[in-house]
Amino acid sequence: MPRLLALVLVAGLLLPGLAAAQVVRVISGDHPTFTRLVLSFETPPDWRLGRSQDGYALRLAGAAPRYDLSDVFRRITRDRLAAVWADPEDGALRLRVACACHALPFELRPGVLVIDIREGPAPPGSSFETALEDGPLPALGPAPPTRPRPRTSLGPIPFDWTAQLRPAPSESPALPPLPAPAIAGLRDELLFGLSRGVADGMIDPVTRLPTPSSQPSPQRQAQSGNLRLGDVLETRTGLALPQQVAADGQSCPADDRLDLAGWGEEGSAASQLATAFSGLVGEFDRPAPAAVQRAVRLHLHFGFGAEARALLQAFPIEGPDTPFLASLGRLLDGEPDPQGPFRGMEGCDSAAALWALLADPALPPRLARAPAVLRSFSALPAPLRRHLGPGLAERFLAAGDSATATALQDSFLRIPGPADPRATVTEARIAAALGAGPQAAELLQGPAAESGPAHHAALIALVDLHAAEGRPLDPRVEEDIAAYLPQFAGTAEEPALRRAHVLSLALTDRFDAAFSALPAAPDAAPGLWELLSRGPDGAILLHAIGADPRPVPPRTRDRLATRLLDLGFPDQAGLWSMTAGPLTLPPPDPDPLREALRERAWQALPETAPETWRSLAGTLSQRPAMADPPLARSRALAETSEGTRSAIEALLSTVPPP
Repeated sequence: MPRLLALVLVAGLLLPGLAAAQVVRVISGDHPTFTRLVLSFETPPDWRLGRSQDGYALRLAGAAPRYDLSDVFRRITRDRLAAVWADPEDGALRLRVACACHALPFELRPGVLVIDIREGPAPPGSSFETALEDGPLPALGPAPPTRPRPRTSLGPIPFDWTAQLRPAPSESPALPPLPAPAIAGLRDELLFGLSRGVADGMIDPVTRLPTPSSQPSPQRQAQSGNLRLGDVLETRTGLALPQQVAADGQSCPADDRLDLAGWGEEGSAASQLATAFSGLVGEFDRPAPAAVQRAVRLHLHFGFGAEARALLQAFPIEGPDTPFLASLGRLLDGEPDPQGPFRGMEGCDSAAALWALLADPALPPRLARAPAVLRSFSALPAPLRRHLGPGLAERFLAAGDSATATALQDSFLRIPGPADPRATVTEARIAAALGAGPQAAELLQGPAAESGPAHHAALIALVDLHAAEGRPLDPRVEEDIAAYLPQFAGTAEEPALRRAHVLSLALTDRFDAAFSALPAAPDAAPGLWELLSRGPDGAILLHAIGADPRPVPPRTRDRLATRLLDLGFPDQAGLWSMTAGPLTLPPPDPDPLREALRERAWQALPETAPETWRSLAGTLSQRPAMADPPLARSRALAETSEGTRSAIEALLSTVPPP
């Protein structure tokens, strides 16, 4: 362990620039008319974007950061952006454009820079078209296709028998001109219409058309022509577009059947609800289906899920939309409904995809259609977006889809009014996922310090942020989380609280208590072992030796194996590295001071030895002469022992206490 600390100190002294360089993560997304790059900085940068020979270049003031470009081409093609790289000479981020496009950068918020590669020419007077390099700049456009070089023949040319069948070059007829786009589109529509009529049985084609010069006979004129048209109303829909169906084969409900924003009326909420309760019962005290459905929809529009279900129980009605209305009442109150009517509709291209995702918390968000979810969520009333948005965005974030999570966040953060603490916690989680740790910590200061409905969620996010960065945690955070455990016992939020409690114990160097609480939160095991690999030596020796390394992630296993090897346990290091046999200890570096001290060769101490050791060696080398009288020899021994004691005390003062 001391050797590792020394190496870290030397690396910090020799490489100050590398230690201080920030990592800028670059993510991307494709849109119909542009390609977007999002760069997340730790602090707002001073940037400049301009033209280069093959595209654009982004230059920053100060030290060049390290760009994380591993996810750039995971979601986009190379139709607009052909390549992106960091120039090793000047540190600029260079963009090679593969279309007749232009770049339009803007700051989404402090620390987040967005660069759009948009199709078409740049706006007149755009400052981003200024050249950053000397020399003329060519116009941007698609790169010309590369042609393979012809290979030289190494033998006799073979006989081409197909050349005898081809006409001479002088006899080849000229190619006809291509039709205009409008004519080509009309031709395609006619062909599609004719083929559809043939498939529907309304058109009977003939095999041979009569020549213009031939005169049809009276008998032939009496027969049908080459086309026989029928009544349009009798056309079969054999090639009609299939109705959208869910995973289990049932039809996906249309958007108008789940239009919560359109179920409200003009006027205040109190007046609308008072009007909705009139006419619920018709003749013979039977529920009026239309009035009950209108009242239930109005309650759902305002987010009153329990009240809407109570109306359906008090005034039972039947209809195709009744199961959906009852399920919406549960979902608006945060109750899951995995076996409800929205089961299997996550693939629908309608609002049903949104409610199917909310109905089943165990459903992976990647199975739902993200465009349909975003479109349906943006169409909800503002209070419902504020209510459902944070939880939905965190589900996409936990699944690794930060782009959809950011889009959802932008939708509910634009709602006017005071900031919702739950939305602030979600914004902090997204910022942490994008690499903006300081911004996430700043956002969590308010919700984590104030009691409220989002206090426990802010504490969990704060623990996750500290665990990801390996930073110590305030012990009061662990005490607050422990106080919440009895309150949320048996709820859906209990597992997340118990996981955060285990990690908070480890972040306060209480690994014994953390491993004792681990059986109640098994999903905290990967994070706990990761924190242990960075923990003190005593905790590693106590919990890593003799433990089963198989459930631990590979990277954490390797780190623990290295720590055990440095501590002198090659057998345990071999077990943690999953290798056969113990790991070989590296030979120690030659140390003249250690060798001289081991041999007690006080005169052989190197010149680089500390002054405390040299002073002690000088006192130990002093020997009283045997020829001196006994009294003089005793006095010399006393003086020598006093000097030796002072040298030993000076040496011990340089050693830190255990």
